[in-house]
Amino acid sequence: MKNNIKINYLKISIRILFSLLIGISLLKAEKKRAFLELISTESCPYCVTATGFLNEWKRPGSLSYLGHDMARNWIIIHYHDDDHISNLMDNGNSQENPIEYRFNSGNGYPYADALAWYPWLVLDGEYITLSLWDDLIDYAEEMREEETPVGLSLEGTVFNELDANIKLTITSEKDLSRKDLRLFVAATIDSVSHTNEYEVSQDLHHDLFLEWIGTNGEGSQCGTGCEDGQPITLAKDETLIKTFTWTISKQPEANGDPNVNPVSWDAKNMKIVAFVQDFSTAEIMQSAMIARTGGVHTGIENKILLPSKISLKQNYPNPFNPTTLISYDLLEQNDVRLEVYDILGKRIRSLVSQKMDAGVHQSFWDGRDDSGKIVSGGVYFYRLEANNFIQTRKMLFIK
Repeated sequence: MKNNIKINYLKISIRILFSLLIGISLLKAEKKRAFLELISTESCPYCVTATGFLNEWKRPGSLSYLGHDMARNWIIIHYHDDDHISNLMDNGNSQENPIEYRFNSGNGYPYADALAWYPWLVLDGEYITLSLWDDLIDYAEEMREEETPVGLSLEGTVFNELDANIKLTITSEKDLSRKDLRLFVAATIDSVSHTNEYEVSQDLHHDLFLEWIGTNGEGSQCGTGCEDGQPITLAKDETLIKTFTWTISKQPEANGDPNVNPVSWDAKNMKIVAFVQDFSTAEIMQSAMIARTGGVHTGIENKILLPSKISLKQNYPNPFNPTTLISYDLLEQNDVRLEVYDILGKRIRSLVSQKMDAGVHQSFWDGRDDSGKIVSGGVYFYRLEANNFIQTRKMLFIK
């Protein structure tokens, strides 16, 4: 009898220990960071909308801010194609146009869909379609729930103007030596202020692709062109250390075309993004980002383009269905109210009601009232009030 009790206790103890080991294993499992590649162009109205949503979701203090955890673990590379902002990336340290090469297939890339329109959204190596902009948040959250055997961390040091170095540490909990893994390292820039030629208001762009990092050619880190990435091999429990040192080009100069498309940029606002991609499936195994904050100025003065007057811009697109972007400029910090009214003068939606800093601001209206119901199609008015300034504009919601 006693022996049976001992055996039962032993079985229970083993089960508990096994459960604890599983629990510890689950706790240690690495989760992916959300990784989005966005391709847009200035002539595309919904690109403006997509950019604005992403900016507001990741901006602390925004009414639609997703929180520090999501903002920190949602990594974005925003490519601009065939417009004035795309001049920032020059040749992107690539043999060919980086966007054409990466997203138009025929170059050994595993993407099932080639770039066909804008905005083009690729999350975790797959093109995605949206019925609502908020679907993008759901996709990002789902990706963050995926486990990955690959760990990736970045350390960086700025030592002189646009010169910098970084150290990448890559690990794997599984044997991935049979996979065609590529390491990509890119430089991006935030706070690029741009006014396009389609009379859309000035807005700020973040996470803009500048170039691939690495040397190419004989004895290179990334083959004949850095657009193909650097092949890496990861065995089980292996740790790879990679270091990069480079200088970002200072071209083009700020406001190089001031009469048509003033582009201002602050070289301090750079980030380095690294990701490991499985070239057989296009899956992003893991990604990481390090921001270059408090860096050294490059000598380009007056790079941040501030508004010359307080104003409320025409919404864009207009007419719209169901979402439109409303931009406004503030000369100084103000208590701001931005509201939507129907044709009878009844207030149906409060978009902003708080103190806002000087600068260029954006808000979205999704065609819903304060209770969350979609309103009927027709003419609506939006009104900006900031201290003694009041301005109203008209917009058309088409269903």
